[in-house]
Amino acid sequence: MTMRAVILLFEGFDLIDAGGPYEVLLTASRLLERDGLAPAYQVVLASVGGDDAVAYGGMTLTGLADASALEDSDILVVPGTIDVACALADAGLREAIERLGGERR
Repeated sequence: MTMRAVILLFEGFDLIDAGGPYEVLLTASRLLERDGLAPAYQVVLASVGGDDAVAYGGMTLTGLADASALEDSDILVVPGTIDVACALADAGLREAIERLGGERR
């Protein structure tokens, strides 16, 4: 069974906090596929509204999925940020975290 891992990006996120998990999950799946097995993870980069996300320092990631269009996630990664207060003030980001990372039943 392939698990959906969503990495939820936002303005000012720390690039290493998103890139590290992305590479780990993607590589785990590639190694399984190389051995003829099903991938373990579908890795999705998303943001509120599918907007581009600019990391702290200026690197911009584009072509992101709209977090509100994703039905669920098995794993949710929310990168850190130097400006926690700004991230917490983003109601759309908070809603996406609650919905995608909500309690499982």
